[in-house]
Amino acid sequence: MYGAGGAGSAIACELAKAGVATVAIIDPQAARAESLAKVLREAFPACETVTATALPATADMIVNASTVGMRAGDGLPGATGPLAPSVFVGDVVVSETPTPIIQHAIRHGCRFVTGRDMHAGQVDALLGFFETPH
Repeated sequence: MYGAGGAGSAIACELAKAGVATVAIIDPQAARAESLAKVLREAFPACETVTATALPATADMIVNASTVGMRAGDGLPGATGPLAPSVFVGDVVVSETPTPIIQHAIRHGCRFVTGRDMHAGQVDALLGFFETPH
């Protein structure tokens, strides 16, 4: 996962809660990545949580929870290299056109979820929350 800020923290927690075996966190601020990894290790000991400087070769899911892709001219959030079509790619960046990481996923035949898809899911969850009496 690229990004250890607010979105990355929430996504990493949900992945660990869902039972993924490993979460590798890549963030240019190494201390922020390590802080998130420490929290995840304590909260979800069954999930191996590591910090990394590059995408692990064994990654079967890539999540861009960074701001890379929001600005015109942005590239990929990190070196991803060729992807197997079985790799699932998600991006939190909401964009009119596919972000560089989604374009990369498309070129390699990967399944993907865009920032718009993720945002729609959040809207549905919020509406469900407000429709339920508390």
